[in-house]
Amino acid sequence: MTYIFGYGSLLFTPGINGRTRKSYDDCDLTEAWLFGYRRDWNAVWHGSRYLGLSPDKSSTVNGVIFHLPDDCFNDFAITEGSEKTNPNPIYKFVDVRKQIGIFPDADLILTPKDRILTCVTINPSYEYDVPSYYKTLIDRALEVRGTGFKTEFWSSTPRLT
Repeated sequence: MTYIFGYGSLLFTPGINGRTRKSYDDCDLTEAWLFGYRRDWNAVWHGSRYLGLSPDKSSTVNGVIFHLPDDCFNDFAITEGSEKTNPNPIYKFVDVRKQIGIFPDADLILTPKDRILTCVTINPSYEYDVPSYYKTLIDRALEVRGTGFKTEFWSSTPRLT
């Protein structure tokens, strides 16, 4: 099975639904940690900046994992601006299964054959502004996840000035 680790707009269902043919509820998302990456406002798409990930052995980010049916992967890859579907990609999919920690109260049980993909920024840049609608989306996602999650998110994410 394929799972996705979401760390920005993919933290809650309104950010996920519409990107695939599957509809998600909050109970479909499992909170998790990703070790060895840092979250930053460094992914540029069409002249705007969004959250991205970069390898960093000393960092950890929180996020969510959700199952992505195989027949939905290509649609999802297109909406994420991935290198698999776009001539000017912003992200590449990386299997981070070995770097994931799942929150202790999670119901998710992974098998050794499962893969967990996330989007890693290909060419980090800080040259553009972050759209206000995206900031609002992130704030809404963090409210849904709760205070502890929100606090951990901001402790591992540079604040916008």
